[in-house]
Amino acid sequence: MNQHEAFEILADADRQHILYELVENDGVSTVSDLSQRIASCSDTAHETAFKHAKVSLVHNHLPRLEHYGVLEYDTRSGDVVLTDTGSVEPILNAAEEVERTVAGAAQSI
Repeated sequence: MNQHEAFEILADADRQHILYELVENDGVSTVSDLSQRIASCSDTAHETAFKHAKVSLVHNHLPRLEHYGVLEYDTRSGDVVLTDTGSVEPILNAAEEVERTVAGAAQSI
């Protein structure tokens, strides 16, 4: 994965949540579980957030992440499998470092 691809993946908080969920669950999850995680971070009513998250996953985030070779997902079963843990963990660590740096800078203002 090149730098541009890493930034593209991290550019959306939902994609970050997907990757965190997969890393925390040994690289395996389902569209339903991922939708739950994304919906739990939303301010919208849970059922609406869940439906929106599921549509967004299936039509945007999962195909994009699959295109970059980060994961594979089965549209029939809803199974999602992380295929590139070696690249994902370092970019998630970098994202956490950026968040800490930005939060620290905001506090000093």
